[in-house]
Amino acid sequence: LHSGGNSLDYLDLSAPLAPRSLWRWTPTGRTPFSAAFLDDQTAVVALGYGQGIETISFSDSAPPTTLATAGDEYSWEVELDGTIAWLSDGYGHLSAWDVNDPTAPERIGKWKFSPDGNYGNLAVGDGVVVLSGDLSHAVVDVRDPAEPVVVWEAPTHYLGWGVE
Repeated sequence: LHSGGNSLDYLDLSAPLAPRSLWRWTPTGRTPFSAAFLDDQTAVVALGYGQGIETISFSDSAPPTTLATAGDEYSWEVELDGTIAWLSDGYGHLSAWDVNDPTAPERIGKWKFSPDGNYGNLAVGDGVVVLSGDLSHAVVDVRDPAEPVVVWEAPTHYLGWGVE
């Protein structure tokens, strides 16, 4: 899946030098910023501009259908750790959603860690979320998704875009 600002493209990369678009989804009134796969036919989509998240079902041959929409936060990027969807909003907030049942996502919580951190990018793995933003980077222990704890934070003096 690739987000293009106002659309989501599903690409066939079986021939990496000749990628092929299988479908493009441009939802009316919603802005898909990023997406993460729950499985091979279900994804969580971060919707920008105060639109929260959307869970979708799709196949190789048909654009997605909406399973659920939830929340009202600005959602910049989404990454999954199992069935927990972690979202950054570009304004220093991190939110967690339980998407075990993609037809009924449940918000676990929303936190702001630093008055100076405007985290937009994140990476998730092994109970840790790494956040990257314009003014700082942070590592957050999320082994208990209801009580995340910043274990390291450092200011940056440059635009920090991208984290793996």
